[in-house]
Amino acid sequence: MTLNVSLIQVNASPKTIKEAIVSLLSSEWPLTAKQLLAKARKEFGLSISAQAAYKTLKLLEQEQVLKKNIEGYSLNEYWIEKTKNF
Repeated sequence: MTLNVSLIQVNASPKTIKEAIVSLLSSEWPLTAKQLLAKARKEFGLSISAQAAYKTLKLLEQEQVLKKNIEGYSLNEYWIEKTKNF
């Protein structure tokens, strides 16, 4: 199954961990929480604790922005469609 993701990027560099997670998962998925944290720190220079990252992932999952499976996190297709139609 191929999933094409095109999200409007308001700013080039995410300022929050939420923005960084969505940005990272829009180009590569699935990613584990550990991979997302490492990439957010490396690619965007975000200084964030592991606890804050895990809390944010759980929040995004509850808000149905992300979905989690055995392989890791990915963007929820329903959220992508809803965002495109917005």
